[in-house]
Amino acid sequence: MQFSLPPGIKVDSGFLKVFVSSAYVDMSILQQDSPLNKPPRLAKVTALPFNDVWDAWTFVVTVVAINSRH
Repeated sequence: MQFSLPPGIKVDSGFLKVFVSSAYVDMSILQQDSPLNKPPRLAKVTALPFNDVWDAWTFVVTVVAINSRH
């Protein structure tokens, strides 16, 4: 992964969401298109079999510019 900051910005934060599952799950519904190009899609929920395991974690990623003399 690579993170960058726009010129003049010293710090910025974003979120990283990680999904894990013991079975295949079609996650294409989570893909985010530009809100300027298309109307929003409706989510389709698919139930996993009861014996499969899944979880999700959300991380805050903060990028801070450092002075570098490269």
